Amino acid sequence: MSRGGPPDGRTYWKASATAWSLPPAEAPRRADVAVVGAGFTGLSAAYHLALAGASVAVFEAGEVGEGASGRNGGQVLPGYDRDYPELVERLGLARAQAMWRLSLSAIERMEAIMAREGIECGWEAYGHLEAATTAAQRDALARAGDALARDLQHPTRLLGPAEMEAAVGSPFYIAGLEFPAARAFHPLLYARGLAAAAARRGAVILQGRRVTAVHRRDGGYAVAWGEGRTSCREVIVATNAYVPPFAPWLRRRILPVTSTVVATAPLAPGYAARILPGRQTLSDLKTPMYYFRVTADARLVFGGGTGEEGRSLVRVFPYLEGTRIDYRWHGRVAVSADWLPHIGRTPEGWLYAAGYTGHGAAFSTEAGAMLAALALGEGTDDTATLGPFAALPFPPMALLGQHGRVARMVRAYLRLRERLAAYAHRPGG
Repeated sequence: MSRGGPPDGRTYWKASATAWSLPPAEAPRRADVAVVGAGFTGLSAAYHLALAGASVAVFEAGEVGEGASGRNGGQVLPGYDRDYPELVERLGLARAQAMWRLSLSAIERMEAIMAREGIECGWEAYGHLEAATTAAQRDALARAGDALARDLQHPTRLLGPAEMEAAVGSPFYIAGLEFPAARAFHPLLYARGLAAAAARRGAVILQGRRVTAVHRRDGGYAVAWGEGRTSCREVIVATNAYVPPFAPWLRRRILPVTSTVVATAPLAPGYAARILPGRQTLSDLKTPMYYFRVTADARLVFGGGTGEEGRSLVRVFPYLEGTRIDYRWHGRVAVSADWLPHIGRTPEGWLYAAGYTGHGAAFSTEAGAMLAALALGEGTDDTATLGPFAALPFPPMALLGQHGRVARMVRAYLRLRERLAAYAHRPGG
């Protein structure tokens, strides 16, 4: 890749989004529900609450979509970080089936909201490739595809080496499992569109309002922000990897891990036609994982966990050596101890959804709708609303209070793996 490059922090999504603004709003003294965080989860919760006629105030320390919702790779995937056969082994057939169906309905919910509210966010329905670099990974993909077809009648297709080379534009992968239900989008435009829709329905969305404390008061809660207070019946903490200090129970259960994403300059026509010509998105099963896609303006958006994604990109596509990197940014991924998302109530009674572990672009909208239903008291109890996520233990991380140290160790390990792999793949190596 070209040396130097852009300063860290400038996202392609923000640079390519049109100017926008929300209507001016004042924080209400009272609301039925206060939502902390204006990412996909919080905005979906606010939208569904407002649709139901509840008064809702959303407090965002920065801007709408400033966290993972505006910093991800733009891939909308079914499923979870753990593959379907592992879910069956760990959780039983019925719960695994229900979880997977819910991940598919999450994508359908997003599409329904976009159609209802006229949200334009570069939505693309070309599917996804989950890629393998080893025989063991290839066999795991084959087992997953067989199990999904058998238990859920969910269509997938296993690609061999020649098919993958043609589909990816590189011989780097030996196999891949294609998921037609996956989508791609401009995540920041979706977040902004969801915020605008929630505001039109009556939600109050407050940017630049950092919540510093939540206290029990008169059968409900008092949310403290800056110099103000808002009283509410329910509180939803929808911050995922950006857990605030006032929520220590959640902080003990989430490991924030940094992922880096780069976006190239527009590719030359020959390269743009060669890389992922079917316009699918891709992620792989390596450690560290790579994930990438080509945008509508022919840029390659490439992410991973090493912080050296420019070099990683050239490992997959050697012919892109020298291509300019126009954007480079970082974001936090919320890893849970069991690699699954969790939804429910903290011991303080707040509602939360967290731990998407890199698979939150679709599921977070569904989680927001579930949180709204919980806040409204729909169903006979929380179990009816949460479905397969009811009574799912949310274990704390083993190394309590060591998040920063563990994250640094993980990043150092991934960088070492990346360098060793690059050495092994050098010419003549």
